Order: sequence, then C-alpha cells, then structure tokens
Amino acid sequence: MPARLQITLGLMGLCAVFASSFFLFGYQNTWQFFSLNPVTPPFADSCTITYGAESAKQGYDPMICNPADPWERKMNYPRIWQLLYKLGLTKEHTNVFGILLFLSYIGGIVLFIPEKLNMKSQIIILISSFSPAALSGIERGNTDLLLFFIVSLCIVLLCSKKRYHKVASYLVLIFGFLLKLFPIFGLAIYLKEQKKILRAILLFTILFCSSYSVLFYHDLCLIKAATPVTYRGTYGMSTLGLAASEIDRNLGRMINLLSILLLILGSGATVYFIRTRKLHINEIYSNNLDAFRVGSSIFLGTFLLGTNYSYRLIFLIFTLPQLVEWIEADFPVFSLNSKIALTAILFSLWGNLAIQAMNGIFVLKATVFLVIKLSHGLTFCSLILLFVASVPNQLRNISHNYFSIVSLKS
Repeated sequence: MPARLQITLGLMGLCAVFASSFFLFGYQNTWQFFSLNPVTPPFADSCTITYGAESAKQGYDPMICNPADPWERKMNYPRIWQLLYKLGLTKEHTNVFGILLFLSYIGGIVLFIPEKLNMKSQIIILISSFSPAALSGIERGNTDLLLFFIVSLCIVLLCSKKRYHKVASYLVLIFGFLLKLFPIFGLAIYLKEQKKILRAILLFTILFCSSYSVLFYHDLCLIKAATPVTYRGTYGMSTLGLAASEIDRNLGRMINLLSILLLILGSGATVYFIRTRKLHINEIYSNNLDAFRVGSSIFLGTFLLGTNYSYRLIFLIFTLPQLVEWIEADFPVFSLNSKIALTAILFSLWGNLAIQAMNGIFVLKATVFLVIKLSHGLTFCSLILLFVASVPNQLRNISHNYFSIVSLKS
C-alpha cells in the first residue's frame, strides 16, 4: 500500500477518534484531556479575522480597533486577509473557516508525503500530527494550519522537473510570506538550484521583502504590537528570559544575553567543526532534503525571532522523514545528531502535556518547563549541524574558496 494512502487512512482514523470523543465526552472535556483550555466561541484565533469583518462594517480598522472581536483583540494578521471581507466573509463563517484551516493542515500532511516511506516514519508523523502543539493550533483555528499546506505545496511543486512548476513553487512561498511573513525562512529549499537561479531568487526576494517592509511598515508595527509576548506555550530564544523576568527583570536580561551568546558560540563551533572535519551529507543518500531544509529553516528562523506559540512547531514535521532516513542509514555523527534532533522534536511537540500534568506541583512543573525549553535549544543546535552539513556541494565549494581567500589575505 502506498505511503500516502496509509498516512491518509491513519489521519482519517485519528479524526474519527476525536469526532467520537467530542460526541461521547464533550467538546470541552476532549480538549482538556490534552491539557488545552478551549474557549467560547471556538476557533478563537480565526475570530480576529472573521469578527474583524463586523468591525470593518462599523467603520473600524480591525488592526487598530476590533470591537466586534469577542475579546476585543486587535487583528494581528497582514492586511491581505481583509480581502476576504470583499468575498463575503463574516463572523457567521467562523466555524467553517476554522474547519477549512484544519482540513488544509491535514491536506498538507498528505501532500508532502513521498511515494515511499517506511512504517517507522509514518508512525512518527502521525504521532506528531496530533501532538498537543498541533492540537493547540487546531483548537484555536490558527492560520499557521493553512501556511503548513502552502509550504507543503511549495515542496511538491519544487520536486517537479518542469520549470513552470518550480516558478509556481516560488510564487507559492511568496504568497505565504504575504499571508504571515515567517514562511520566507523556507527560502532555504532553493539552495539546490543552479547558481544563477539561486542568485536571482535571493536578489528578487531581498528587493521584494524590503519593498514590502517599507510600504507596510506601519502595518508591521501594528501586528507586532497586537501580538502577545509570553513564555507560556511558546518556543524561542527569549522564552527563558521572559520566564526569569517574572522573578527579577535584571535576571531575565542576563539570561537573554546568555542565550544569545550561547547560540552564537554554538552555531560558530558547529560550522567550524563541520569545516575542519570536512563533514557533509551526500545528497544521493538523502531523499527528503527539500522537506528537511524548509522545515528546519522555518524553525531556526522563528526560534531566532524570540517567541512563537508552540503550534508553529508543526513545521518540524517536514524534517521527520529525512531524520529517520539518516538514523537508519547509520552515518557516523549524523546518525547520532539525527537521533538527538528527533528526540528533542518529539519532546517539544508533546512537552506542554507534561507541564499541565504537573499542575499544582511547582517544583516539578518548573523542572519540566526547563527541560522543554532546553529541548527547544537542543533541537536548534542539532538542526543547525545537520542543516549546514547538508548544504549542496556547489555552495560548500563557494564557501571553501571564500575562506581560503580570506586566510591567504590575512
């Protein structure tokens, strides 16, 4: 049976389990079983968009004032989402909108699955697809679910040998950027392209993103101001500092500086280790590199942004087939790092469940919280090593020549 069909049947089975649970035990109890706190009305993140249509009818700009929102939250999405209002989107469509986002997420999982995928990878993907991190995005009806499908479509289109499919792949990624900005980190998927094409992609992207930032600078400021910054249920390099700031502000600043320093030193040491040992992964033995590069680069980029809600960890699902492949190939160094990365990813996806399980026991809860944050950092470090080691030969040669010229000049 093809892997894609097996994954589809597995996802349908999990959906049936949740539907049965909603019917037998109730909507609230089902989510609370996974330590999630559902709110009413459901699909709360979708409400900022759908209820924003009502605010717009009243003459308000939802990004500045969104009184129709059940919690009066300002809309923290790029203005392109408001084009849906012209298509007739209203607050009555909230549930349909949230369900469509969920279906797009499921479709994205099925879409990127390669033709051949062993049972171990399939099980790990299924477990990850309905992890607490993913379920938090589903319960809230977050638009990252749609972005997951868009990135998945980008991967599939790029696999085609037809030129117009590759062009479409890039346009899809740019569309993802317009919808929510962070998908632009997935640009690493084009590292395998020819030098001329890669240069053109990078140049156009820089010009496009720079122009967008200038033209919509005010909107970007509004989005940033309306986006909550917290360490609860999040990942990123600033989360430990935010948690420490509740105890002492100066302590939080020190931990933030220490986190930045450790990431710089760790990344530099990783690159130096790879160059001196001449470690690199042969692309011939890596069948899922496109998905790995886009998934890891999105995680690495968003991690450096500071804080992101845990549902954005779903993009790590793209890295799983390649990590399992490297583990089973038993490459020296890479097999071990792939095992570390896979373990850290699974713990990151499921960790919030452990935190809630320790509710009321402060010492245990704080310990589990610290372990989860460390697992995020471990995911970052292990993916940095694997990402750099899997850089295409043409870029590795350019880098080697550059450093050789610099060393000769010095």
